[in-house]
Amino acid sequence: MAIGVALRGVPRDKEQPIWFVESPWWTPNELMEDARFREVHEVPGYLDYVGVLTLEEALAMHERFREGGLDLWEHRVEFIDEKLAAGIEVTCYVIVSVFEWESGL
Repeated sequence: MAIGVALRGVPRDKEQPIWFVESPWWTPNELMEDARFREVHEVPGYLDYVGVLTLEEALAMHERFREGGLDLWEHRVEFIDEKLAAGIEVTCYVIVSVFEWESGL
């Protein structure tokens, strides 16, 4: 099984869309050990964790992992940069999902 990480940015204004991006360079094991993350059972038999971060917490976490994504996922890193830099109107909080999926390998 493979483990992925995805971010969903939730805006303060309900008229604004939720944004989504997968961020495979964020370290799943480190996230799962973070006290802000809880194990959930979204898909039976698979490992799933979810954390809800404030804008400030998401900015700090993105800064910690940012460099690891620049080689292969620069456009995704820049997308997160843009969404978080836009402030609370675009991102009030970020839902971070760590999920196990069947890779076929």
